[in-house]
Amino acid sequence: AIVKSVLRYTLSEVRDNGSVPYGITGHGVIAPMVSDNGSDLPLWLIWAVSEYVLATRDTEFLSEKITAHYSNPPGRTDTVANLLARCFHHQMNDGAVGQHGVCRMLSDDWNDGLLGTWAGSHLAEATAQGESVLNSAMSAWVYGEYAQLLRYAGLDSGITVLEAGEQHRLAARSQWNGKWLRRCWLGPTLGWLGEDTLWIEPQPWAILGG
Repeated sequence: AIVKSVLRYTLSEVRDNGSVPYGITGHGVIAPMVSDNGSDLPLWLIWAVSEYVLATRDTEFLSEKITAHYSNPPGRTDTVANLLARCFHHQMNDGAVGQHGVCRMLSDDWNDGLLGTWAGSHLAEATAQGESVLNSAMSAWVYGEYAQLLRYAGLDSGITVLEAGEQHRLAARSQWNGKWLRRCWLGPTLGWLGEDTLWIEPQPWAILGG
């Protein structure tokens, strides 16, 4: 019950385009932060719901209707399953991938300070063209869990989701430099981060995601 209450709250934050706010402040106001356009946020929600249902076999939760606080018009309802699908399509369409086939960085990829610290005066370029090996490796794992959920619940074969996971798996794998996975692409000016120095962050996801 506690887990479901947290999931319901977060699902109610899913916007019409499938994105999830970085944070909420005051009485339900979306925090006005640069990191609001993070590329990892829907992944955590997809994973959490998939993990919950696969662990408990509570497939009825997927049919539960959630009131969307940030929909247009406000107060529109949708099922948990549809909200997850919306998050997935957001990742595939709005988040998408960059020139190396790796998940786009956008404004944030879990490490809130990475772009602000390493991109410097090239922040706009890094935000527009950056790619996150961390999030591609994470996507490979999360989409595998999501595909299992869809198959178990009889909602979908999960083929499209599995294909997306495999694409991210191969994209992350291609950033192996002989010792470790590179961390991210910061754009043509700055190039790859993590070429000469090991960044721990993407490595565990790569192990999980194969």
